Amino acid sequence: MDARVGAKLEVVAPRRILTPIDYGCLLALLAVSLALHGWLVARTNVTARDGLEFARIAINLGESRLTEKGEGSTVAETVRRSVHPPGYPVAILAVAQVLPAGEPQYRYLKAAQLASLLAAALAVFPTYWLGRMLFASRFVGFAGALIFQTLPTIAHLTSDTLSESTYLLFATTGLLFGARGLRRRSPGMMVLAGLFAGLTYLVRPEGIMLPLALGLTAAGAGILRTWTRSEALGHLAALGVGFAIVGGPYMAMIGGVSNKSTFNELIERLKGKSPRPLWQGEAQGEAQAPRPAGLFADFYQGGNQTSWAVAAIAKETSKAAHYTAFFLGLIGVVVHRRRIAADPGLAALPMFALINVAVLAALAFKIGYVSERHTVAIVLVLAIFAASALEPIGKIVGLGHRGGIRGLLAAIVVASVPSAVKIPHAGRAGHPHAGRYLAAHVGPNDAVIDPYCWAEWYSGRSLRAVPPDPAQPAARWVILEGGKSPHSRLPRFPDAMNVLNDTGNPAKLLFWWPEDLPESEARDKAKVLVFRQAVEAKKNPE
Repeated sequence: MDARVGAKLEVVAPRRILTPIDYGCLLALLAVSLALHGWLVARTNVTARDGLEFARIAINLGESRLTEKGEGSTVAETVRRSVHPPGYPVAILAVAQVLPAGEPQYRYLKAAQLASLLAAALAVFPTYWLGRMLFASRFVGFAGALIFQTLPTIAHLTSDTLSESTYLLFATTGLLFGARGLRRRSPGMMVLAGLFAGLTYLVRPEGIMLPLALGLTAAGAGILRTWTRSEALGHLAALGVGFAIVGGPYMAMIGGVSNKSTFNELIERLKGKSPRPLWQGEAQGEAQAPRPAGLFADFYQGGNQTSWAVAAIAKETSKAAHYTAFFLGLIGVVVHRRRIAADPGLAALPMFALINVAVLAALAFKIGYVSERHTVAIVLVLAIFAASALEPIGKIVGLGHRGGIRGLLAAIVVASVPSAVKIPHAGRAGHPHAGRYLAAHVGPNDAVIDPYCWAEWYSGRSLRAVPPDPAQPAARWVILEGGKSPHSRLPRFPDAMNVLNDTGNPAKLLFWWPEDLPESEARDKAKVLVFRQAVEAKKNPE
């Protein structure tokens, strides 16, 4: 008997990962990000002071080469000397190559701003997909990315010449691959997560928090028997391999984990080698000046340190999250607590945030300050969970229909926009003018005492390094800001005041901004002032 074996195979259409709705959401997010960051970049006259050092590293990297006579420095030597990792400076250098030729002090700062803008815009893609994937909701992905992009502190940090944008782009992408790898139990995804964790670390040393968060989540799944131990170890190994491929060469190059003084000081203090907190002075009898109040940080001023640390972490994080996203994010964590416990991919987000909180606590107790800039990863997680809380909250308050929840999202964003579009450092627009004045008048053997660093940079004197004061300067130039400012408590500020308070050899006011002020009003009303103190040549004894 003959038998016919076989049947017609059913053709199943491949599942589409991205739909036209997803494309529309991503294009809308990209448009919002470019518009907001473009507005800030186009109107910022003076960038963040830390951005000068990033631009300086980028210039040095671009010029790192040895001549035939062995003069100059290699890229490795430049990286070893730099206090910051090379990730963001390399991005600045790449953008600078496509900009028109011009004075490097302007070209490289503009490149730094554009590098931040591009990274912030690109970050909408992993942020959107992270929320969409973990909560199976386009709305959560869209709302989380939109809330995060329009938070005032985040918008300012990611539009300035700072490393936050690049850090967040790589961290969010690493979280996306890590969460997917934990969900799918995919070692390949964990390798990708490790690679992006390594890139995050190459931007900022706290990027180490990402592989630690993903590793602890995988280890927890093995300990709780959700996975077998061999499965957990396999994922940990895959994560470690990915991180080592990218981060390992940098560690070997510098012979450690970081060149940043704060990072290394924290490690030493955690080891107990430097028990005296910085705000108490380094030796008995040393003047114990209070820490300055900062725009993006809270410094310990004495009293109960534990209560201050808790309050400072909560205050700086809530400020960075613009308060509403902070509380909505906490509500979202509570609402989804059971899903967090059951889903290792989702659990990786709060684990990342908790590790960041632990780092902030270590900084608070060992160094004595908590910075808004160090909360950005926590705020990212809070923004996504805030988006996940909108629908449950909408149902409770009677906004269960789709239009009502969208209106709630719009209200949150609209409340953030006025603060987000404010131009940062607006009162310091006079520093580039002071820099141009210095470039035209400062002699090669003059000393420039610029506590704020901007004018000296714009003069072209500190593009590759901050020059030391000559042993016997022909003159001393001092740059001072009018009015009171938290930026006035800077390392060179006492030197500047010593020159201005020298009644035996008074410094003369030569330039001020705004320049249309009469000289009689300049000392009281000018935003930036430039003084010159002539230095008499010492006569040789007969």
